[in-house]
Amino acid sequence: MPDPLAPIAPDAWNPALARHLLNRAGFGIPLHQVELLAALTPEVAVARFVDFDARQDWFQLPDFLPEPFDFAAKRREVAGLTEEERKELFKDRMREEHQAIAQLQDWWLDQMLTTLRPLQAKLTLFWHGHFATSAQKVKSCRNNWQLFQVFRNGAAGNFRELVRSVGKSPAMLEYLDNEKNRKGHPNENWGRELMELFTMGRGNYTEDDIKEAARAFTGWTRVGEKFWFNGRAHDEGVKTVLGRKGAFDGDEAVDIVVENPATARFVAKKLWEFFAYEEPETEIVDGLARVFTEAKFELKPVLRTMFLSEAFHSPRCVGNQIKSPVQLVLGLLDALDVPLGQESGKFARLILTGLGQDLFHPPNVKGWPGNRAWIDTNTLLLRCNAAGILVNGLDPEDTAGGEGEGARRKGLPRRIRSPFEAMKWAGRKLAGAKSAEVAADRVVDILLGRRPTAEQRTVLARSLGAGSGQGWKANEEGVRAVVHLVTSMAEYQLC
Repeated sequence: MPDPLAPIAPDAWNPALARHLLNRAGFGIPLHQVELLAALTPEVAVARFVDFDARQDWFQLPDFLPEPFDFAAKRREVAGLTEEERKELFKDRMREEHQAIAQLQDWWLDQMLTTLRPLQAKLTLFWHGHFATSAQKVKSCRNNWQLFQVFRNGAAGNFRELVRSVGKSPAMLEYLDNEKNRKGHPNENWGRELMELFTMGRGNYTEDDIKEAARAFTGWTRVGEKFWFNGRAHDEGVKTVLGRKGAFDGDEAVDIVVENPATARFVAKKLWEFFAYEEPETEIVDGLARVFTEAKFELKPVLRTMFLSEAFHSPRCVGNQIKSPVQLVLGLLDALDVPLGQESGKFARLILTGLGQDLFHPPNVKGWPGNRAWIDTNTLLLRCNAAGILVNGLDPEDTAGGEGEGARRKGLPRRIRSPFEAMKWAGRKLAGAKSAEVAADRVVDILLGRRPTAEQRTVLARSLGAGSGQGWKANEEGVRAVVHLVTSMAEYQLC
């Protein structure tokens, strides 16, 4: 039987597969990268993504994070205040944190849209869903930002070190209550999710393993926004974790869990399902797990093997993954040349919330289910209308379920100034098109990466307007209509 992880043959490499790699190892943007990637060998093209740390990036730290909470100063500030006044101060702080999280969402979207390191950005999003915490409980914007930095810095590094850093992050310590884990009263939340969701998966450990691991993690706590090991709260007794016995601490417990063979298979499978397709063949999982183990849990060899493999470029994989809401929205903004600004930022946040991927707010500790779960009866219509909302200037708050004044009065969403400049876009993308049919071909190629069928071309050309040669030129209403038509196709939901 052929090895599904064997590298793709150089003569099989083409622009369609280059676009596929751009979609999966990044967010499918920017589109002009397709031609550049197609001109390279598969090995060099994959290296441009995987070896991202060799490339400079524009990455800038956010400058809007609230100042760290100073408990001593706050006690002095509230001294002598009434209970009502103290409540108002607390509410003001929570409003400040909530607004900062919204700014951080915009900042992150802009970073994903403009980064020169697309795989690092996509892995950061992957780990955010894998090691899920939510700002619904972790209200400190700084703590959420710190965990984001853990994901970004360790995106393609060593998995063992990533697990340690996540477990010691103030956000995870708070989210899974390990800050309350102390000798004599162990809290099992982190130990349980570490084994079930983050490393090994169900069926590979016992309840006793969880209880013993929880004892190893006693004393892992925080002071404000910093990790602190409280030696007095640590259980120094002998524990038995996954068949190994000793007076383990938290770092040693992480080693035991990560080194268990089930972890390599679990992580390999989850990476493949995120970047390729669901329910991978046993040969793929076993092969990637072997690469992972032999590399001492370094992630880059796994990613390189995956992106170069024949299975990754097979018909089962190419064009058959449902876009995540983030990928859908970023792809729209890029393809339509819409920068992230006030209106487009509002569009992005509300569409992502409506489609079920609200950044910094995964639904629970399991993160986002992904893949087929992205589309259901509640989200399908909004996905198909997302571009229409953007290009036609409809208030996304109304179309995402809000009750704006216009919606209440007329049963229709309010109109806002569209951030999509249709005629400027047409001037760049459709310049020189001698007929509506040629223009339709270009729109479909930009948005779908292929030629339209004869029937599709006829419908789209009719929307663009009649005439050919010098008798045809773009009109704003037609451009908006065609963009909406193409992006509402079922095929646009896939990558």
